[in-house]
Amino acid sequence: MPDGAVAFYTFEGEGPSVVDVTGNGHDGTLMEQGTIGQGRYGSGYFAQADGGFMEIPTSPEFDFVDGYTIEFWVRIDSEQTSAYVFFRGDDGNPETYQHLIVVGSNNVLHCHNNTSWNAGLDVGVSTWHHVAVTWDGAVQRTFIDAQPQAFYNCAGEMPETNANIWIGKGPTTAQNTLLGAMDNVALFDHPRGNETICADGGGSWNGGLCDYPE
Repeated sequence: MPDGAVAFYTFEGEGPSVVDVTGNGHDGTLMEQGTIGQGRYGSGYFAQADGGFMEIPTSPEFDFVDGYTIEFWVRIDSEQTSAYVFFRGDDGNPETYQHLIVVGSNNVLHCHNNTSWNAGLDVGVSTWHHVAVTWDGAVQRTFIDAQPQAFYNCAGEMPETNANIWIGKGPTTAQNTLLGAMDNVALFDHPRGNETICADGGGSWNGGLCDYPE
């Protein structure tokens, strides 16, 4: 388990309940057509065309006002240009969005000052990749397989929201539920570096590159 995680989901179970293995009590629930199947390591979470997703109840521990890291393994199983994988905010009110992560060739990362940017999160199709998004209070950074992809100046206070977290789904207006799978979703209340992110994903740091086991 990654050191210092606020919540961590390995999806080792049958659902619909998904245990937060940190022991912090942030258990989630598979909604609609979300299922458990073969993941990157053991079991994983699958979102399907019928709109399945995972929901995590709101908590003050998810108000990452000083910084954060959001990490996960993801695999897109179709030619999706925009796959919504992580969302927290009042549905339909972008001014309250704390997090909105979209992977694919038409990828988007939402800054909490209500701007969005292309974050370099094109993960291709049918291949597992480890993705991380960090924020240090001023700058958002993105990583694929522990390698830096892009950064964006994202200053300002985190907006207030009591919204739950959605995994594998974005705002209902988006209609771009992930068609694929996710595994080992980890949330931290501080930014982590690429070498640490590599270790979080089960890899080893070697000469400035992250080697993940097959």
